[in-house]
Amino acid sequence: IRDMHEVGGDLDTVASATFYTYWLLEDAKQRNKELVYGKDYQYVYVNYHQGLRHLTSYGPSEILMADFPVGAIPDLEGDVRFLAENDIKIEWFEDHHPYNNEHLKTFEKLKNENLIGFVALSGENQDEEYDEESFDHKCGADMVYENTIAGKPYDCDGAKELRKAAHSEDFVTDRYALGLYLTA
Repeated sequence: IRDMHEVGGDLDTVASATFYTYWLLEDAKQRNKELVYGKDYQYVYVNYHQGLRHLTSYGPSEILMADFPVGAIPDLEGDVRFLAENDIKIEWFEDHHPYNNEHLKTFEKLKNENLIGFVALSGENQDEEYDEESFDHKCGADMVYENTIAGKPYDCDGAKELRKAAHSEDFVTDRYALGLYLTA
């Protein structure tokens, strides 16, 4: 985890990638398969200013993406269509940053055309009234953990602890030793 963090991404991004990996490996294990890093899966850090089109350099693939602000993608629909034309599909997109109703419409359109798979947004919808007291703050790692690991036979104390560390560091609340260590 520390190595991934040092080459790009905050603890939330890195923990999300770790959870996706854990989920994929456990799913493969259930099917008596083994996944190999670099052959079956790999990590790609995307700078916001790059958009998504450069992902074509990784060849045909299915992308699992978390903690990437949809508002940082200047042409979400265009990028997703471009990727699909190059045999790349965003299978999983989870984010906790602010979004708006236009983003929701775009995601729905792309899902209906089977150009994107699972989408979960937990951030503030900027087109609706925001109530801080009742808002359930989730970081990307919270979302990935809940949607891929929580309650599964392979859920474990380590996964719960990593989720807690990522949440505390991303929102800078209730910080404690593990989160500080993995962020430092």
